[in-house]
Amino acid sequence: MAAAGGTLRTLSTVRRWTDPEAGPLVEIELEVEGLPDERLTEILDKLPDLRGCRKTKSLDKSSASGSSSSAAARRSPRPCLEP
Repeated sequence: MAAAGGTLRTLSTVRRWTDPEAGPLVEIELEVEGLPDERLTEILDKLPDLRGCRKTKSLDKSSASGSSSSAAARRSPRPCLEP
């Protein structure tokens, strides 16, 4: 994200669990500023271990360019979903 001109504002682990088919998984939430939603989606969709992605808007009203995503990691990629 930094190479694309964005800044990772927050990264947090939401939960961990084990899927019988996919194995250990972790859901993370990240907040990025300085990148358009489309560019952030392109970056996340290229991650090989991304199971899924759900985009949300930043709660920080002072940052119009901020966006958040919640993602769960596994073996096959799936595209980000719009809120």
